[in-house]
Amino acid sequence: MKEPANILAATELIIRNEGSVLLINGDTPVESALRQAEDAGCTGLLTDAGGNAVFHPLHSRLDRMDGEPSLLQFSSGTTGAPKLVERPWSHVQMEIEAYNKLLPGSGEDQPIILVPVSHSFGFITGTLSALKRGVEPVIVTEKNPKFALNLMQQHDRHVVYAVPFLFQILLSLMREKVLLRKMVSSGSPMSAELLNRLAGAGVEVIQQYGCSEAGCISLGDRPSDSTDVGMILEHMAIERPGTREQPDEIIIATGGRRIHTGDMGYWLSGRLHVQCRMDDLINVSGLKVAPSEVEDVIQRLGGVQEAVVHKAPHPVWGEAVKARIIRKSDALSQEEVKRWCARFLPAYKVPGFIAFTEDIPKTSTGKVMRKQLVEEEYGIHG
Repeated sequence: MKEPANILAATELIIRNEGSVLLINGDTPVESALRQAEDAGCTGLLTDAGGNAVFHPLHSRLDRMDGEPSLLQFSSGTTGAPKLVERPWSHVQMEIEAYNKLLPGSGEDQPIILVPVSHSFGFITGTLSALKRGVEPVIVTEKNPKFALNLMQQHDRHVVYAVPFLFQILLSLMREKVLLRKMVSSGSPMSAELLNRLAGAGVEVIQQYGCSEAGCISLGDRPSDSTDVGMILEHMAIERPGTREQPDEIIIATGGRRIHTGDMGYWLSGRLHVQCRMDDLINVSGLKVAPSEVEDVIQRLGGVQEAVVHKAPHPVWGEAVKARIIRKSDALSQEEVKRWCARFLPAYKVPGFIAFTEDIPKTSTGKVMRKQLVEEEYGIHG
């Protein structure tokens, strides 16, 4: 289904009848959606055609029929094959209540949702949490960003839910005046450049962090840097918080479950910081490098439009730091980038390899496909 109103109405009906719901992106071809629904053991697939709901019956698995009513989702698959994630509705309800307690602001804010409601960011923290606060969110399916700009002008007290990639596009259209008042970003960390530009324009910035298995884990306003994702929701606990000097994997305890997020981070002054995926860490002769730290330095160099840092094989060190950069003009050289990085980073973090490129591969939500880049380096892909 594509129409948000139909999705919400169908979900509400199924929840009331103690059923489970698998969220599938509305742009998924029907054949692929049927295959996903069968893999998840669903009773059927709901689509909408010409404004009417169409039910495609399937052979439901017995364990699905007898299982606890839950929200089902397939993970994004950016770090491996998509896997089915199940969260009981009771846990989703806990998330909504904890989220609303921690969300900065007042009930007068008008949520404008620019992300799909087939994903937990748009569905739970954007839409269901707003409805729980008694606010009717504006859910945008129109892909033209100018439509979103018009909505911001219509709603003075707006709070926009989107991923960093979309905020970048919106800012590129606000050359004379930044119309954005308040925003919630999730899905991937904001770059230091984006964060500084938003803060400099007086935008109220909220960054939140979560994963498919746990839902929203933390959120906070006025992030101190791009790794700062705020405070933990009250129904969560960090089982093994690392420190700034010794970051560690973020492991969450919630609802009687222990969830390995696969993300590297640390705890500082009551706020959680997320550096990168554990798999993304670069091991240079035993010394660990978080790509985000190097990316932030490169992004501050004039002449750089965008940069991504990832691991590459090295015959002596095992792994080396590689940077792929989209530059604003041909005047920027590899030597200039290395000299700039050496001013702010220890030698082992300075990229040993630099490639100028025209494009950085991303998912439909703007998340960098770092795994694909690494596979290309190791001759696994492409």
